[in-house]
Amino acid sequence: MIRQTAILSLLLLSCTTDYALSQTTKKDQSAMGLTNLNILETPHYRVYFKGKTPSTRYRAALEKTWQESAALLPRIAPIFEKGDREAEPNRDGNGNIVIKKPRITLGLRRKENAPPPFKLDALFVEDRYDFQRAARSLIPAEISFEDRQIAEAALETTSTFAAMDRGKRVYWINDPRMKSRDYGAFVAHCTATDLMHMNQGLVDTPFWIVAGYGYYMEFKLFKMSVTAYLDYDEYYREYERAGKGEFDKRDTLGVGKVWAPILKRIMKKGQKADLDQILWVSTKDLTPERCGYVYALVSFMLSDTRKAAGFAGFLMDIRDEGTEEQEKLLLKACKADSKDKFHSAWHKYILSSRFR
Repeated sequence: MIRQTAILSLLLLSCTTDYALSQTTKKDQSAMGLTNLNILETPHYRVYFKGKTPSTRYRAALEKTWQESAALLPRIAPIFEKGDREAEPNRDGNGNIVIKKPRITLGLRRKENAPPPFKLDALFVEDRYDFQRAARSLIPAEISFEDRQIAEAALETTSTFAAMDRGKRVYWINDPRMKSRDYGAFVAHCTATDLMHMNQGLVDTPFWIVAGYGYYMEFKLFKMSVTAYLDYDEYYREYERAGKGEFDKRDTLGVGKVWAPILKRIMKKGQKADLDQILWVSTKDLTPERCGYVYALVSFMLSDTRKAAGFAGFLMDIRDEGTEEQEKLLLKACKADSKDKFHSAWHKYILSSRFR
């Protein structure tokens, strides 16, 4: 396991060029309500921290997730290149979305009087008090009392908090609940969801798209997921206590597991993925299997170049037309004549060796 982790670290670092990890540290900086911070700049992030420098694994996760996302999400590269959150996708003469290979620049040789490069802020802190203070600075002052209470309560159950309308996220890297997990994978998931929200213009986006894309990036870069939107173990315990049956441990999803072979077994036992259960799922009605199929759906949509192009168009259609027509827009993006034909292709993909 140690050797596998070391190899993965080398792969991440080799895919994320040296400029992402070797910038000069600036001291005595302020951000998100905290002072006396250090900062390292990568091509697309200002990485703030207190104390020791954050693991290169975290910084590599930020940049590699950005690079992967800029090649999949149609608005990301234009937003960063133009420094404009309203930037639209590049299109060809027929109006089709064209995702160009992003130009990577540190902005070290900018033209005179040119604006600074567009970057997001990531703050890594070790102390819980610093985390909560920084997170509270990100809660909008104008929200209602009830919404503020919800946000305050969330600080007790999470190790990260974001204000993506301002491009800021804080991580509590010493959260004891994350001690046995690969925090780099968690950073990749959060970064992917932030970029998806940015791509969608911060409009209401279905949970399966945002969370599924986060899972997709975790598995692509780290071969595992450490992010949980529900307590997997407690779910299985409650299920069995309610007398609904017992689970074969080989068929249980959870943190740190490789999901694909488990989902294949579940599918073969008859519990098939269904769009009706996934398109409208929320954190309130999540099950471990639905988490798995959320990932499987995004993975299917990005399983080849043609589908990825359809997914890019689908994202813009969802943004412009709203979520009510998402089933119709999804079938259109996949060139599926009916839901049955979509299900057939999706199920075949999940059972294939391509899904892993």
